[in-house]
Amino acid sequence: MTTKIIATGTDFIQSGMFALPVLGTASTIEKIMENPHTLRILAYSISSYADNFLELLKEAIENQVETTLVINDLDNQEYRAKKVLKNLSADYSNFHLVDFNRTGNAQMESKTSGTCSLCGKSWNASEIIFFQQENQKTNAPFLRCNDEICFKSNGGNMSPKKILHAKVIVVDEYRDTAKAIVGSANFSWGGLANHYEVGTYVEGEHAKALGQMILSVADYDKN
Repeated sequence: MTTKIIATGTDFIQSGMFALPVLGTASTIEKIMENPHTLRILAYSISSYADNFLELLKEAIENQVETTLVINDLDNQEYRAKKVLKNLSADYSNFHLVDFNRTGNAQMESKTSGTCSLCGKSWNASEIIFFQQENQKTNAPFLRCNDEICFKSNGGNMSPKKILHAKVIVVDEYRDTAKAIVGSANFSWGGLANHYEVGTYVEGEHAKALGQMILSVADYDKN
């Protein structure tokens, strides 16, 4: 298995600065997307300013490459990029555009026993309890309770929204020559050119596994 570091940001990709060579994120993406047999992508955000990425995606689809793109909350993507994706989806049956727009469950198994500070009801360790976030910027629950009425009356959401935050590209996941990129960079001008981002390029079995992971997410959302 081959593994390489990829990055965006001039400090990260200075030649000879680190013990191992660091490849540019944009150039690595462009290289693996040149002549794929299959193309699988997970995306949090795609911008129309990522011109090369969108052109390579469009070219692959127009060349009848079987392509799957799972993107977070499609309707809230940047307008021009969203229009391109929807038009490609309408025009080409080999392009599977999947809108990741899921809700989750507001219950979890408690690691400890506790008592709700609002209603006073107690729960034991390993009991299924309700939780809610204080706000969208933190995952720390500020209300825990095993009483549904208490949970709902204090602003609890039974189906909180889930977010696809992954950024992954896989080509040829059925072949021994499978390649993949996993990193922090969105498919945007900032992620590919301006921000400081780090990722990994892999080949072989791990790339194949990532491709299957993307297909499983896509199949889940189609059901």
